[in-house]
This record gives sequence, structure tokens and C-alpha cells, in this order.
Amino acid sequence: MNQPSKFTLYNEKPVGNISSICVIFKIENNANHTGLIIKNEFNQSRLLHFTGSLLLEPVDERCGWVELDFSEVDSEIIFEKLLLLYSTNRSSRIPYGFTDHLDVFDPNSKLYNGIDRGLSGISCSTFALAALRYCQVNLIDTSTWGTADNETVQWRRGLMNGSTLNQERRSALESELFTRRYKPIEVIAAADLFVDNPIKYNQLDNRMKIIAEKYAENK
Repeated sequence: MNQPSKFTLYNEKPVGNISSICVIFKIENNANHTGLIIKNEFNQSRLLHFTGSLLLEPVDERCGWVELDFSEVDSEIIFEKLLLLYSTNRSSRIPYGFTDHLDVFDPNSKLYNGIDRGLSGISCSTFALAALRYCQVNLIDTSTWGTADNETVQWRRGLMNGSTLNQERRSALESELFTRRYKPIEVIAAADLFVDNPIKYNQLDNRMKIIAEKYAENK
């Protein structure tokens, strides 16, 4: 895949001019973050993302994004689905956690179903990927991601040790300590490479470097 990068920074194109769904990337408080830019019912660009709760809010200009290549009709359908997904789940309890499952929104009720399935919860990356999958957009081939390496496991243990958890939450998190981890930089790189087929993990390295360097030079 040799197509040029579509990663765009806020000072290159007004975010209000997007016409299709976008995947975002930003670094804030030394933490990487991802989410989706969609259009609301008033044709305003809004950031749909997960930060311990599901939020739909104005787009932070510190982010960069990749606009996915969908037709106007398909984009409108995706926007409508995601707005409905948000309105259905905005008051739901969706915990932060380590699950690598992307089928966490019931296709019929649209509700987050992870708690009933004993999953530990989701991250910003898992949400972005799961929301896209809910719209039949399979951005990545999850089978090509390895289980968590030792650095990720220790990082996850540190998060747990720094939190007050009841036994149920601790058990759920411990059960998924070694699951695959999808990082925000991987999600945005996959979006940048995506055409028709899910992106494999071994395709990402060069594109992640391009995006990280461009973001660092312009932040």
C-alpha cells in the first residue's frame, strides 16, 4: 500500500469541511487518544469518543484526522447510525477496560453489551473500532494483533493498582490483562491505509512513523 498519507491537521483544512467520517488522533496530557468525527443533524462536525463515558462534543483543534473515503450517501447512513448509537448509550454505564472484542454494541438494541458478557470494559481505541464495525466498517484484521506484551501487562496492572476497584471490577480487568491492545496511533494509521479490506498489523509501521512525525512537528 503506497498511497500517500491523508493525515490532516487542523491548520490544513477546516474540520467543518469534512464530508465523510473521520478517525482522529491527538496527544493530551502525555496520553494518546482517538475517536471519530461525524456530522450531527445540523450538519456540524462533532467528535464522538470514549473517555470513561461516551461523549459527542465540538472537535478539539489540537487533533489530526483521516477522512475515510465513503460516498455522500454512505456517509449520511453512517452518521445517522452513530448518532443513534450515541443517543442510545449516552446514559449507559460503559466502564474503561481491556477487552479486545469489537462486537460490544448489540446490533438490534444498539446498547453496549459488555457488562452482561463479563467484559472488563473498553478504551478509546476499542470504542472507535467497535463503532465503525457496528456500521459494517471493519478497519482492522484483529487476528493479526498479538496478545499483550509484558510492557502492556505491567501498564495495565499499574492502572489497576492506581484505582479503587471492587472485587467484581478487579476480577473482570484481571481476566483480560493479556488481551490484544489497540493503540490510538495504530487506529489512525489503519484508517490512513484503509481502502476496502481490513488492515493487518504488519502493514502499520511506516504509516505510524509518518503520522507521529507530522503530528510532533506541528503540535
